[in-house]
Amino acid sequence: MRSYSMSVGAMVAVVPALLWSAGCSNEDDPDHPTGTPSSSSGASSSTGGSGAQGGGGSGTGASGGGGAGSGGAPVVEGTDTCPGASVTLAPGEAVKGGGTTTGAIDDYTTFCGDTQAGMDAGDVVFQVTTSAPGTFRAVLDDVGAFDGVVSIRRDTCEARAPNDECVNLGTDGEDYTTDLAAGTYWVVVDGANATAGDFTLDMSLAAAVCGDGVVNESTGEECDPVTSDDTCFPPGDPEECTFQPPPVASLQTCPGYEVAIAGDQSLVLGPFNNGTYNDDQVGSCAGDVGGRDNVFQFAPSESGLMTVVLGNDAANGQPWCDTCGNDACTDGDGCWAFTLYAREGACDGGSAVELDCAFDPTFVEKTATVEFPVTGGSTYWVIVDSTYDGPFTAGPYYLEASLDTTP
Repeated sequence: MRSYSMSVGAMVAVVPALLWSAGCSNEDDPDHPTGTPSSSSGASSSTGGSGAQGGGGSGTGASGGGGAGSGGAPVVEGTDTCPGASVTLAPGEAVKGGGTTTGAIDDYTTFCGDTQAGMDAGDVVFQVTTSAPGTFRAVLDDVGAFDGVVSIRRDTCEARAPNDECVNLGTDGEDYTTDLAAGTYWVVVDGANATAGDFTLDMSLAAAVCGDGVVNESTGEECDPVTSDDTCFPPGDPEECTFQPPPVASLQTCPGYEVAIAGDQSLVLGPFNNGTYNDDQVGSCAGDVGGRDNVFQFAPSESGLMTVVLGNDAANGQPWCDTCGNDACTDGDGCWAFTLYAREGACDGGSAVELDCAFDPTFVEKTATVEFPVTGGSTYWVIVDSTYDGPFTAGPYYLEASLDTTP
């Protein structure tokens, strides 16, 4: 038996500093458990997180060339170490960077590319100072077999930190946009798969505009719909680019959205969307800074083993990340970095006892599953959450629940 709940609507934009999939990752990693992956191609983005006023990012693998060039202006050559070659940008300005990682010392690591310390891929650095908030665009054209990676560091040049971004969406260049407040940032060009080579890096800053698909938290945006949706006030509205009220109030907090489940019954609940909800809960298996959560209250009629799965597309039963094709997935669709955990005793507070918690810090697993024994007539809570408030940390989802009463 399958039962469906009301739709919550598709999320087009979420919050910064986090990209996902085989291609793009947030610099937050197992060494920095407060984060997860980073941003992706085109259609949507996200609202800002903590750190240095991080903004929502979006990007694609570039096909070489293109981007925001600087005409016949001299190329700014990246330096081998921090603080990097100085670049200053005001809205409407562009600078062409360039250089080579061949022969450069491998000083830094990037979570989505050069993950190992040691001389496997050299890197070069640019120090970017923005005089005003806006949308920063970086277009990397890497030459030949060089598979370039772009790391945008918001807090410090020398080391990765929460809210940093890492872009590795294509093997032939990168094209990435993100929100930057006025301040100083560092862009590290590194190599994936131990590659090195020549490159150009076009860097530009544009004024923030509601409707451009980049969430500019630095100018007050919370979301930024490329197309109209029911989670974000559209361009031109007095509340443009801010979240609309959550559509399902009971998901917002404890005691949660009520679900009755009978013995040997299987339910598919959804689609829901956690994009406009608060951060009230945290699971034990992953850090949580701003991850938006939804709370479900399960009431099994019989005792048995309950299994709850998050991450599949109900249309085909396959992981949503496979449905959209990993690297082709966009921020705000069903492929996002999630955490799932279950409780008994109470929904939250000192009486709540966690039964199971699912989170894969490597982001290899594309679904999350919790299993726990239940007693008929008792109440249990399952929380859908994320580990950070950034790109690829919110979106539509289905929740699959089953109760096995086999002795």
